[in-house]
Amino acid sequence: VRYPYVTTDSYFRSDNETLNKVWELARYTLEATSLDTYTDSNTRERRPYEADGIIAATSRLLVQRDVLWPRHSHAWVLQYPTWPVEWKLLSAFLGFQDYWNTGRTDLMKSFFDIMVNRTFIGFLNESVGVLNTEGMGRHIVDWMPDGRESDETVQRHEFTASNHMSVTNFLSVRGLSRINEVVPNSKVQSQASSLNSSIYNLMWNRDRFCDGICDEVSNQSLVMSNMFALATGLQPTSNLKEAWTILTSWGLEQMGDYGAFWYQLALSGSYYGGAQSYEVPGDGTEIVNALTKCDTDSWCSGLEQDNLTTTRESWHDGTYSHAWGASPIVGVTFGILGVHPLSPTYLDFEVRPRLGSLRDVQGLVLTLRGMIN
Repeated sequence: VRYPYVTTDSYFRSDNETLNKVWELARYTLEATSLDTYTDSNTRERRPYEADGIIAATSRLLVQRDVLWPRHSHAWVLQYPTWPVEWKLLSAFLGFQDYWNTGRTDLMKSFFDIMVNRTFIGFLNESVGVLNTEGMGRHIVDWMPDGRESDETVQRHEFTASNHMSVTNFLSVRGLSRINEVVPNSKVQSQASSLNSSIYNLMWNRDRFCDGICDEVSNQSLVMSNMFALATGLQPTSNLKEAWTILTSWGLEQMGDYGAFWYQLALSGSYYGGAQSYEVPGDGTEIVNALTKCDTDSWCSGLEQDNLTTTRESWHDGTYSHAWGASPIVGVTFGILGVHPLSPTYLDFEVRPRLGSLRDVQGLVLTLRGMIN
């Protein structure tokens, strides 16, 4: 049942042996767990989940020159969605991932109405101007590091609950704008523009984004809002330092694999956030630390304590074949090597390494047009 995998399509080496082991753990996970679809887990639920699509497929596209593997899974999960609100919100991001790596618009066009509906724009509170997040269903915000299917971000002081949650609104407006970028549509463009204006009017306190409408959450601006604002490219470049400080002061602690993926995007930038998200502060120290630290919430501790060969559902919990734990590929490629596409299929790209304490790195990044070595 193993899907073909070309080992010579990827390479990474640095002078930090822990980083090398973490990268190889992630890379081998993508090799060993690849059926003909991305899955929740080959030993538990062998079906696609949207969150696996954005994490495992984004990572796998950087180490395998195979764009049809994620497209096949995206096409299925778009027809048969899963249960968390945030997972459905990722539908537009899956279409954008496909476009950015293939240069083709057909997946987005084929599932255009579904992707628009999954932005939850139908929950717009027109009298306020932002989405009313109450009644949408189960929210995750981040999957817990202990593997529980619950949202404890409020109890962990990572987020503030309200009826107009920031993270949901961020994913919605970015989904709408990414849909319109691939398949221009005047109604979607208007919806995205209106929601974007309301988010800045109601959720921006002139320094940073609040966890919801600022007046409703007492101006609370905790780590999750700042992380998703950075990762989706919503954070104004003039105020990057404020959000960056909140995020890096918290660090990659008490986050699950889903949160770890967005944490790395926030520190590294990605095509999901647009070119402005590449202008991240720092010299790479923070992303190197996140990938090489060896406390409880780390890949290193999984290698040392659990003797991992593939990543688990969460740091020390759940089954042992969860490819959504393979996000270090993203952190290494976008963050440390600093390879970023400036247009679909890497027709134009930049290389801006951020090495932190590293002295030497070598890497190979796959694109449809060839290899960036």
